[in-house]
Amino acid sequence: MSKKAVIFGHTMSDTRLLSRVSDLKDIGYDCVLLSYSRRDWPEVYDHGFRVKSLGFVGQGSLFRRIAVMMVSVLRVFCFSFNHGRADYVHARNLDLLILARLFCVFSRSNEMVYEVADLHPSMTGEDLRSRFLRCVERVLLSKCACVLITSPGFKRGYFDKYHPQFSSKCRLVENRLPVQIFERPISIVSSDSSVLNIGYWGAIRCAVSLRLLLDVAKRNECRICIHIWGHLSTAEVRQFEKEIKSLRNVYYYGKYSYPLGLEGFRGIIDISWCCDFYDETNSILLLPNRLYESLYLGLPVIVFEGSETCSHATELTSPIALKSATVEGLESIILGLKATDITEMKQRSLCVPDKYLIGNRQFRLLVQEAIA
Repeated sequence: MSKKAVIFGHTMSDTRLLSRVSDLKDIGYDCVLLSYSRRDWPEVYDHGFRVKSLGFVGQGSLFRRIAVMMVSVLRVFCFSFNHGRADYVHARNLDLLILARLFCVFSRSNEMVYEVADLHPSMTGEDLRSRFLRCVERVLLSKCACVLITSPGFKRGYFDKYHPQFSSKCRLVENRLPVQIFERPISIVSSDSSVLNIGYWGAIRCAVSLRLLLDVAKRNECRICIHIWGHLSTAEVRQFEKEIKSLRNVYYYGKYSYPLGLEGFRGIIDISWCCDFYDETNSILLLPNRLYESLYLGLPVIVFEGSETCSHATELTSPIALKSATVEGLESIILGLKATDITEMKQRSLCVPDKYLIGNRQFRLLVQEAIA
């Protein structure tokens, strides 16, 4: 009889969560994904595993999600009654960890794995609301086998600070590419184009990044082009849609296929934007998917100096470090770049070994530890 895994997620189209499910299937688990539905995001059902809806939830605050979650408790109870005990239970972020704990109680399942892929602003404040949420989290952490973090910064900047008694449970699983999606080129063909093409893709949520890139594009219409792929995931960035359409040197392509769609970026982009200013704590501590994807594509990366992204990118290659989130600061590091400079940086990105960019070994080791 195959082992059972139950995974709690925020959306059925979360590519990173789907890769977790795929990894579990590969090592012999029968998987069920319990997830919310979002009307503005495409839902993916045909992945060879069962999907159960926890109900509809729009994008909003963590407290709003928790309010919606209360309605989902009955669905979890009914599911646990029909499904029975699970060998592996996985939940991403606090609201779903609460549901996962209820499932474990109802079904008498093993301890959970808690995945922290982002630090929500509600978790890092010093007001009563944040203190209450961390208190709830502390209680649930005692019931977790381990904590999956996607950046070492989360342990140092959050768990060591707020939950030092549980820091030893943290296990790093980087946001690497799930599989080798295409052959990386051995060398880069130099370009003699006078236009610098900057790429920004994924979940486009940072209004500061978008504002900065658009302002630089406006001031350098004949020298810089901005290329954007992905979902405009917050109201703050969606307000830029009309402005993007009005600029001749800014292109928004919409959603793309992951991970196969990444290959098409390579012939368009010279440099990848890997800065994030969405939240002062999370943005400094995270390691974005885009960093690994960019280096796999052989692209130089722009990172914010002092961030975890900058530190990790420096260990792997030679990133372009932005010292201030201003138009002048960005212009000072990119307008002086020559075609030969970009070719050299692309080659250094290509020299980063695959083992640092792709693979799921970290996650598989975590699963083995969780069920031991």
